[in-house]
Amino acid sequence: MEVVPAGYIDKTICGCGLSTVALEKGGNTIITVPSRELIRNKVSQYPNKRSNNPVFGVYGGITVEDVNEFVESVDVFKIMVTYDSLWKVEHLLDNSHLIIDESNKLLSSSALKSNSKSTSTSVDVTTQVFDIAYKYRDTVSFISATPTPLEYMP
Repeated sequence: MEVVPAGYIDKTICGCGLSTVALEKGGNTIITVPSRELIRNKVSQYPNKRSNNPVFGVYGGITVEDVNEFVESVDVFKIMVTYDSLWKVEHLLDNSHLIIDESNKLLSSSALKSNSKSTSTSVDVTTQVFDIAYKYRDTVSFISATPTPLEYMP
């Protein structure tokens, strides 16, 4: 596989390599995940023999300026971001593929709040991620091995 296709992907098997495809193939990619641990795990694996691209992790404590500095330092950017920090990389989505990994976890994240410095408002993470995904719907992939039934998706 050379790219992760846009749309809703039921991969049925955990650890089958879709994140690896996204990080090692194609162009600019932003993968949003539910936890820092997932990000730290992938960041520690890159660059490697298969890919010279470093992976930049975005979560609490990482600023938009940090993101922009990373993007300016590489030819192709690969970013992993927690659901609640997706707003920090939204300005890059016109020129990248957004992958919402473990999308089944979104509904259980609805109690989490995300503060946007640009609006100083607090919104639930699920609403924020779905709003951003809708805005860039032609280049978004929802991926899960345990998918949410489609009737519960917006």
